[in-house]
Amino acid sequence: MSHPDTRALRRHLNFFKQAGKRTPSDWPLEKNWKHLYTRQVKLNRARQLRIDYPTRSMRQRINEDYGDELAVYL
Repeated sequence: MSHPDTRALRRHLNFFKQAGKRTPSDWPLEKNWKHLYTRQVKLNRARQLRIDYPTRSMRQRINEDYGDELAVYL
C-alpha cells in the first residue's frame, strides 16, 4: 500500500472536509434505537419505518378507539 494512512482515517478526514457542503438530509440515518437520543427523533424515525412508537398496550388501543363507551360495559 503506497498510502501511509488507513482507509478508515482517510474516510474520517474526508467526511469532515465535506461537512460544509452537506445538508442534514445527506447525513446517514441512525439504525439503532439506542443511538437515537431525543424523543422527537425517535418519533420521526418510527414514522419513517411505519411502526408504533411508543408501543401501546392492547388496553390503551381499546381506550383510544372506544373511549367512554367501553366504560359502560366494564
